Amino acid sequence: MTESHQSDRDWLTTLESIVRSSNHETRNSLNGLMVNLEVVRSRLARQSDDSSKQDVLSFAEQAVEQAESVARLFEGVSALILLITQSLGDEGKMRGSAEGALRTVRFDIDSATTERLLPRLKVLGEKAGFTTETRDGAVIFSLPVKSGTESRI
Repeated sequence: MTESHQSDRDWLTTLESIVRSSNHETRNSLNGLMVNLEVVRSRLARQSDDSSKQDVLSFAEQAVEQAESVARLFEGVSALILLITQSLGDEGKMRGSAEGALRTVRFDIDSATTERLLPRLKVLGEKAGFTTETRDGAVIFSLPVKSGTESRI
């Protein structure tokens, strides 16, 4: 494999890990939401007094928090997809590169798009385990290098 193809493969592998981790965290939030809603549903079905209402209310509040988390994660995933699609060049290839370590990827897009997407990408990164920053007009993602083998999500 040529050095150019290996470099393309490196940053695409990093991007794949970012998307996989993002999807995993989104599913976690959805699962939390569903568990809390199921508890609320079952407890309301057998509710008999006011003291159990407070207990059910606690689960309902947790479900609302999970729903808000899912909404923020979906915004982040949407921003990530937009970043990827806007990074496609005329020839259909992505304008991105591995930067230094294998676990860093850089996207060169316009500054207006960067400013609009960055807050949502940072929220996603905080949950999914990658950092997002801008440098020299580019969006840069970094994943921590894991010891041992990379786990599949």
